[in-house]
Amino acid sequence: MEIMDVVDIYFGKEKAGSVILLVLSGLAVGLGGLFWWQHKAELFQGAIPPLLVLGLMAGVVGAIIFFRTDSQVEALKKTYHEAAQTFVSEEQGRMSTVNRNWAFYKWFEIAIIICSLSVLLLASRHDYWVGCALAALVMATFLLVFDVVSERNGRWYAAKLDKLSHALIIDSKS
Repeated sequence: MEIMDVVDIYFGKEKAGSVILLVLSGLAVGLGGLFWWQHKAELFQGAIPPLLVLGLMAGVVGAIIFFRTDSQVEALKKTYHEAAQTFVSEEQGRMSTVNRNWAFYKWFEIAIIICSLSVLLLASRHDYWVGCALAALVMATFLLVFDVVSERNGRWYAAKLDKLSHALIIDSKS
């Protein structure tokens, strides 16, 4: 498989993931708005803050990735054709940072899940907090699954870059 095929596959998955985040964001913010205007029960009112906060966070991340990806791919392809070794070393450095950050994102989402489950156990008689915990639990679980899949894609891409780096080193010695 050619490296530009790898770039297209990785960034294609990244852009598809950004669309998923944008859809999740739209659903969460829309549901939060619906609850705010139409459902005055404490359970629904409690769901509003996590739906809006986590939904907006997902939307911002999704939009940044979506609108950045095409120009990023073009720049990477240009760099590769001009200086393959520069492409590899810069992408390896960038992906090292990206892959290192997954642990933070996943622990953040796990913390929300644990807090949500704790609230469900401790405040089960308070509808507002149950609504808040349920919405946060659903959102954080979805985001955790999304990040686990994204991390796997990032590690796959980094492994392909490492393989290319070794091939370039061998070629330069020949």
